[in-house]
Amino acid sequence: MKRTYFYVLTFICVLSLHNATLRSSHDLADAVQEKTPRHEYILQLISHGANPNITVNGCPLIIYVTMKLVRKKTADDAKWYQLLETLLTHKAKVDDLDTNSYTALMYAAYYGHYDAVALLLAHHAHAGFCNAYGKSPITEAQDGRAFALNEKQKEQYTKIIALLTTYTKKRK
Repeated sequence: MKRTYFYVLTFICVLSLHNATLRSSHDLADAVQEKTPRHEYILQLISHGANPNITVNGCPLIIYVTMKLVRKKTADDAKWYQLLETLLTHKAKVDDLDTNSYTALMYAAYYGHYDAVALLLAHHAHAGFCNAYGKSPITEAQDGRAFALNEKQKEQYTKIIALLTTYTKKRK
């Protein structure tokens, strides 16, 4: 009985989400603030026209999604990467700053996530940006490299630094 009730409830939730009309940015902010936000729901809201440039508790959504992708290596990495890609294609501000004056590119570089760095740069993230603390994506990657635990991680940071250096030279 419990299992049947669960399936019916799940079906109703999926059906209502699937048939949802345009959601407001307020709905998107609520979805992000949940304890365990679901990337599928956020993706659905963005796909239906919700503003990708919302700020939740001082954190732009693009930085929130980048942090979810780069900080925790989970089975959901591909889904968070897809959400980041969707935000960028829906014109999210790639160089938005959080309350600490950091960009999504700076976080991706610090945490050594090459694919996120490449994606952000492909969407015109400013590789030469320096924040109020004098930090740039390159210095963040160098700081992250200092904490690398093995040679494979150090090589990853070296590739990121080379990529960022190339993009910095292109913009000059």
